[in-house]
Amino acid sequence: MRSMTLPVTVALAVLLGLTACGTPEVAAPTNTPTAEAPSPTPTPTTEPPAAFTPACDTIVTAATLAEFTADGVSITPQAEFVAKMKGEGQDTYVQFDDNGGAICQTGNGTAAFEIYGYAKFPADQADALIDRLYGNDYKVDGFGDAEGQWFELPDDADGVDRVYLVLTTGTVVVGGSRDRVEEILEIAE
Repeated sequence: MRSMTLPVTVALAVLLGLTACGTPEVAAPTNTPTAEAPSPTPTPTTEPPAAFTPACDTIVTAATLAEFTADGVSITPQAEFVAKMKGEGQDTYVQFDDNGGAICQTGNGTAAFEIYGYAKFPADQADALIDRLYGNDYKVDGFGDAEGQWFELPDDADGVDRVYLVLTTGTVVVGGSRDRVEEILEIAE
């Protein structure tokens, strides 16, 4: 038993001796605060809302579109309607398209029911439109709630009632009734 105790004792003495002399001490880490680089102010990630793009299915409500479908009414594609109007010399409707607006015709394939649209006309074109409306027997029927004039065709000569609202800003809205014009104006403006 003695022989085993001696090597263990020697090993402990050597280990203690090494620890007491010669092993360098490692400095303990300090808890000194370091200055952190300021974090950049986060940039808002919300993008501005997309600009309103007038189209036959965006200037009327979903309920109106559903009503059209339920009644078997379809909307003529704008490009097709505008091409037809160019061929007939109907410049007023073509100007809606030329000015980045929407001009729409509804029908059932055999007859047109309603023309509705929205566009922002330059001042000279809006003035020319007003002159054309007067020249085509439209009557001024008071002023709109927004600053502008209502024009209505008193006699439904061609089977498609039309009401125009021409705002002083150049916005022009057309529809089969005041209700349609107001619906469009509420969505677009």
